[in-house]
Amino acid sequence: MSVLDSKENTEFQMRTLLSEIWLLMLEEIKTMETKKTSSNSISQERLMTMMSYIQENYTQKLTLNDIAQSASLSTRECLRCFKNGIHESPFEYLINYRIEQAKKMLRLTNLPVTDIAFETGFSNGAYFSKIFKRECGKTPGNYRMSEKKST
Repeated sequence: MSVLDSKENTEFQMRTLLSEIWLLMLEEIKTMETKKTSSNSISQERLMTMMSYIQENYTQKLTLNDIAQSASLSTRECLRCFKNGIHESPFEYLINYRIEQAKKMLRLTNLPVTDIAFETGFSNGAYFSKIFKRECGKTPGNYRMSEKKST
């Protein structure tokens, strides 16, 4: 015998059933959001692990596989974590980090630009200068001069 079998109070019974359905749906949505939140925190943790790996090893030649393995991930998942987390690829993050380290060295040392290129993980001075100019709008030498004038 169904709840709606009796003719009395059919409208109220229907409202009660619909309310119960809505409550079940809301509980399911909350459960799904909780799972999504825990998934996001896992992705953030993985991303932080890979970013730390890059920061600790930026002076060396790094591959996508090296970065992914630092967090025990596939290369595809590594790429997904970076794109979703910081909206850039692991390689873009690596280059930007190397450039930031090079800027510090240009400001704080008198090392030749070529030495700074090698110490920040670039394979040669010409490539370093090209990337530096693309990212900063000036050559490493011009950056150094402008920073020394401003201090």
